[in-house]
Amino acid sequence: MSLLQNKRYIPLETTKECLFTEITQLFCTSKEIFVFDLYTQSVYIFDYAGKFQRKLHKTGQGPGEYTMITAITVNENTHRISVVNLGCNILSYNIESLEFIDEQKIEAVTVEEDDEMEYYSYNSLPSTKNGVSYKHHIIKYDKEGNVEKTFLPIEFESGYIMRPIYRFYRNSNRLFTYLPYTSNVYEITKDTCVLYYTMKYENLSYPSLEYLNSVQKAGKNYVNELSNEKYIYNVQLVENKNFITSLFDVGRNAYLGVYNKKTDKGYYFPKQRNGELLYNIDYLQIISSHDDDFISVIKPTSIDKESEVMDKGLKDVLLIEEEDSNPILLFFQLKED
Repeated sequence: MSLLQNKRYIPLETTKECLFTEITQLFCTSKEIFVFDLYTQSVYIFDYAGKFQRKLHKTGQGPGEYTMITAITVNENTHRISVVNLGCNILSYNIESLEFIDEQKIEAVTVEEDDEMEYYSYNSLPSTKNGVSYKHHIIKYDKEGNVEKTFLPIEFESGYIMRPIYRFYRNSNRLFTYLPYTSNVYEITKDTCVLYYTMKYENLSYPSLEYLNSVQKAGKNYVNELSNEKYIYNVQLVENKNFITSLFDVGRNAYLGVYNKKTDKGYYFPKQRNGELLYNIDYLQIISSHDDDFISVIKPTSIDKESEVMDKGLKDVLLIEEEDSNPILLFFQLKED
């Protein structure tokens, strides 16, 4: 792909102990890569050579065990992995030993932990704490799990969760959030949640609150309805030093949007049409970032080995990888021009 430069492939080791189905979330620290797989209910930890190190898997109903993880967050500064258990409570574990640390009774779809071990939760529906209902998307909790601040009032309520579930991202240790049906990105600080950027794409628009509420009032699944409309949905944002990338759908087509922060210019192009890839290999399934790099996921099973767009680096990796191997991570940067 002519967009990409400084590409580096990391095939994740595949053994019986670390074979997983899907990368639901991916976090990077200075030393390791953390992969959460919703299907196996495990967090797999690899080094930057792709070698498996250890795994968090503590399903059960006892102390320090979870019934079902829906999302995770990793904080290298506090040495903690925190998991959302069934949207009802947050369990934390030591990042190195994976030993259980503590639990907070917090309702959340996803969470982020700051360096003072206080949580920010995201919800698409009102949440309850100590008998009080909070109708806000973002709630800040102190170390004891008490509500400190609320941000972004909920204007549209639905029991359907729009992908991706994880609604936060970090860049240069700054925390951001975005809602599933608007163009706004917000920066969260200790006491504020302010508009950071509005994602705009020529000739494309987001669904209005009036439209969403009309679908909800009719008792329909608005996610399914959007797949037959011309609105942007299923937005996933990732940011690095120079760019913000946005994977999104319009109808049954998938796109990649790229905004250059230096030039204040953006563009988008199609990745899939009616569910079919426009290229033999999807180099741009961007899931996270680390320092100046974006990180894409490439599945060996999805690769056409006769593809004309396959580069030498990927060919060399495939010489030692099997089709049923774990995904390959592509670390890369976008060209400035």
